[in-house]
Amino acid sequence: MKKLLGIVVLGFLLSSNAYAGCKNDVEMKWSIKDDRFVRFTFLNNSKNKINIYEYGILTINNKLIKKNKKSDIEKIGDTPVLSGAYLGKFGRDVRDISVIDVNTNVIQYAYYHCKYLD
Repeated sequence: MKKLLGIVVLGFLLSSNAYAGCKNDVEMKWSIKDDRFVRFTFLNNSKNKINIYEYGILTINNKLIKKNKKSDIEKIGDTPVLSGAYLGKFGRDVRDISVIDVNTNVIQYAYYHCKYLD
C-alpha cells in the first residue's frame, strides 16, 4: 500500500511539473504604448519550441479587457496553424494588441498561456 501511495504522489509531482514547464521557460514583458496599443515581448529562455497561444490584458480585479484572437483554422493541409506567438529555441517574439477603444487607466495586468511544440 505504501508503494502504491508513493507511486501516486510521485506521478502527481511529475505531472504538475510538466504542466508548469513552458511558463518556467518564458519571460513576458508588456507595456502600454502611446495609449494606442499594448506591446507584449516574449522571450524563450530554453531550447524548447513554444507556442504562446493566448495572451491578453486584465483589470485590477482580473476581469478580461482584451485578448489576442485565435485562428479558427487548425490545419492547412497537413501543416498546423499556430495562433499567437511562436518562440523558437532561445527565441523572441513581439506582439501588439490595439487598445485605441479601451480606457488604458484600467489595464493592470497581462497574462499568457503557452504550450510546448514537438
